[in-house]
Amino acid sequence: MKSKELLDLEVSLLLLKYGRSGVLQSIARRMRLSEEVLELELEKLLRPEYAPRPKKGGYTKPFDINSVIVGHEDKAEYLRELHRRFENRTFLSELKDVKRLFDRHGRSANTWKSRKNAEASVFRFLANLDASELQAILSDVSTGPDVSSLGIISDEILGRNRIGRR
Repeated sequence: MKSKELLDLEVSLLLLKYGRSGVLQSIARRMRLSEEVLELELEKLLRPEYAPRPKKGGYTKPFDINSVIVGHEDKAEYLRELHRRFENRTFLSELKDVKRLFDRHGRSANTWKSRKNAEASVFRFLANLDASELQAILSDVSTGPDVSSLGIISDEILGRNRIGRR
C-alpha cells in the first residue's frame, strides 16, 4: 500500500472515531489556528480559483499570505501590511528590488523570472526576520514615494529635478 493510501485510511478511521468537528478541532490546535480560520482555509481550497491550473512543468496555486503567517502570528500585522504593499507595488516594485533585498541580507536570490514568482520566497524570508526588522522595513517603505528606474529616466529626459532648472 502507498503512503497516500495509508494516510487516507488513517484519516477515515479518525473521522469515524472522532467525527469531523473533533478531527478539525485537533488539526486547528496542532496548527495553532482557530477553528474558524481553519474552516475558512478549507472552504477556500474548494473555490474554483484554487483549482490546480496547468503550467509548464506542473500546477500552481495563488500565493496566500496566511500560509506564511502560521507559526509567526506575532508578526502577522507586519507581514499582511508588507504583502498589501507588495501587491500594489509600493514595496519591492520590481524584480531587481526583490533581488537586492536578498543580497542585503546575505541570501542568494533564485533565478526568478518575475516578482510574482518570488512572492512566496520573499514572504517566507520576511516571516523569519525579527518583528523589529519588519517594522524597520515598513518604516523605510513609508518614507517617500517609490520611484521606479523608468521614472528616474523620464525625469532626466524631461529635465526635471535638475539644479538651476525650472
